Amino acid sequence: MDKNFIYLTPQEQWRDIILQAPQDEREHVRRRVEAQGQACVAFFCEALLQHADVADFLEKDSIQKSLKRSLYYYLVTLFSATPDHVARLCKIQMRLGASYARLEIPTHIVAYGFYILKKQILGLFTQDEAGGFDRSGLILYAGGMMDFAFKFIMRSYEKSFRKMVEDNEALRLVSIGQDLSFEKETQARTFFTWCMETMRSLCENRFQDLYNLEDSDFGLWFTHKGRNLFNGRSEFVQIQREIEALDTQLTAIRDEGVLPERFVASLHRSIRKIVFLMESIFHNIEQIETGRDPLTKVLNRRFLDVVVQNEISFALSKNKHFSIVLFDIDNFKSINDTFGHLAGDEILCFVANTITSSLRVNDYVFRYGGEEFLVVLTETDVEAARKCAERIRLAISHLPVTLRSEQQVRVSVSGGVTTLHGQTNVRALINQADQALYTAKAQGRNRIVVAQVLETQ
Repeated sequence: MDKNFIYLTPQEQWRDIILQAPQDEREHVRRRVEAQGQACVAFFCEALLQHADVADFLEKDSIQKSLKRSLYYYLVTLFSATPDHVARLCKIQMRLGASYARLEIPTHIVAYGFYILKKQILGLFTQDEAGGFDRSGLILYAGGMMDFAFKFIMRSYEKSFRKMVEDNEALRLVSIGQDLSFEKETQARTFFTWCMETMRSLCENRFQDLYNLEDSDFGLWFTHKGRNLFNGRSEFVQIQREIEALDTQLTAIRDEGVLPERFVASLHRSIRKIVFLMESIFHNIEQIETGRDPLTKVLNRRFLDVVVQNEISFALSKNKHFSIVLFDIDNFKSINDTFGHLAGDEILCFVANTITSSLRVNDYVFRYGGEEFLVVLTETDVEAARKCAERIRLAISHLPVTLRSEQQVRVSVSGGVTTLHGQTNVRALINQADQALYTAKAQGRNRIVVAQVLETQ
């Protein structure tokens, strides 16, 4: 290696690796990758499927279909590069690293996957047939290309992951920007309701009426909004464990129809522990004023990606449904032009309040644009999301809005609905909802349209 290599920038070093390999050797590597790359990728996918942690981040179908196809083209592109293509190669790796970070795929899985892939690629040049080329030169070139691809992927991964951590913390601050005393009382009330219903069912031997704490209003709030509010705190983990242990016992009682002798005493201890931990965790978090949308008080767009990606990860790991609805106020410019911008602000607040009051405690609403609102519906399939969107549409259009000026305005919204369907990209999901919204507008407004999502081929 030329000593000057170590003084080059990483991008210049990658270019140097390509320059140092004769063109006919690079061409031989490209042909071998084109011819045998599918087999390398197939082995890589099989290795991923055997990894115990992968199922929490990637669906089996997406590994078998889209990943297998895209990875082959990625390898062909990588080994077709000339020195003039290095800038483009770097951008490709940076995009990959950012996507891995958004999916929260741990670094050890990314490193393991690259190790398997590199081993398969280098194996193509350790066989007897080397096309008359020096095997060591082929291996050095191919290995260098894989190493620098990995270097740029991890550089982007670390940068994106740091930003995601910052956004998660910011989202936590927004979550605690609401009235904590009200939130505390509300969740104490929902937990108490579940406790009373559970005790009544046990006392009356109505075991089939028992339902898990995770599925209660409190459980749904804790799983989604509580996760953003409390994640990283030891009390959160302890409450999670208590809920899981309780639900395991309740499921067994429902299935077997038998109440274990000491279960009621155990249930009482768990309830007291959860109450104590909730008191403690609320007590230890200070209320912080943060930047919600100043007009409508719903979340602003800054936190959209992190919320949606969190829900994608949760839905994939727990095999749950997850949907998005994008609303747009119809003819909003005309309202502003006719009644003035102050009236427009009143309409925005009315729509935001109507949407928020129509949702569960575990859902989210964002001001997405000027007169657009995006709703994240957790644990909701596409049909339930459509019905929810339709209820909101009807509630908004039901009666005219009386402004402070005593004038009355008829308001309607159009909406586009989509659901997670083998797609793990935030932008792609939102674009699907946006296309459905565009269709609703084109069809005459004041209606809900569900995105037509094609199955991954």
